[in-house]
Amino acid sequence: MYNNGIKRYLLYWLFKTGKNVTQNYTFKVYVKNIEIPNDWEKDFLNKQIAKPWKNCGFINLNNGIVSSSIDILQ
Repeated sequence: MYNNGIKRYLLYWLFKTGKNVTQNYTFKVYVKNIEIPNDWEKDFLNKQIAKPWKNCGFINLNNGIVSSSIDILQ
């Protein structure tokens, strides 16, 4: 589900930044799990910002062919 959206965004970014899509690239993908508040909570934003980013996979671009391994639910 997330793979297709990330691939499209990545190819768009490569095109807009003038990168050659026939070169080889490897991109690491990170995720941050955040909570959704039900009520006001003191210092909520800073608690969410302090949470660590986790590596959830990668995307490879080899000669214009995109492959990925992304597991958001780690």
